[in-house]
Amino acid sequence: MRAKRLILLLSLPPLALAAGCGKSPPVSIFPLVSQEEIARGESLYNTSCRLCHGTPEQGNLPVFKPLMNEPSVSGDPLQLADAILFSKHHRHGPDGPYLFIDMNNEDVACVGNYLRSKTGTDQAPLRAKTVERAREIHDEQDKAEAAAPQ
Repeated sequence: MRAKRLILLLSLPPLALAAGCGKSPPVSIFPLVSQEEIARGESLYNTSCRLCHGTPEQGNLPVFKPLMNEPSVSGDPLQLADAILFSKHHRHGPDGPYLFIDMNNEDVACVGNYLRSKTGTDQAPLRAKTVERAREIHDEQDKAEAAAPQ
């Protein structure tokens, strides 16, 4: 009888994995980010981003692939802030101003967290302080480039 139980127990993990039960469920950022912030981010996304990017799940192919598959969306929060603010695609012309440079830090964080809510990322939510740091880093890089001999 013990041998049968042992065999059954040893066979459970492969069966569970084969059935898809062994996958970790997506991690939600909702305990750390309010539903109101996610809703605000969705609203801002729909008015400021969706025209070009389409939905986060489907994108706007062939030009824009789904954002929820982008490493910057599910990765480091600082990288996400930088992508929203300073992506080469977010400019008016090659040397023009960035489209979202005037969006406040809280709103940028809301858009980022709305996108993150679609991915199940286990990374920390995007916070306004992180967006502020992304702006500082970009300003420092601009100053360094301007000071460099041509």
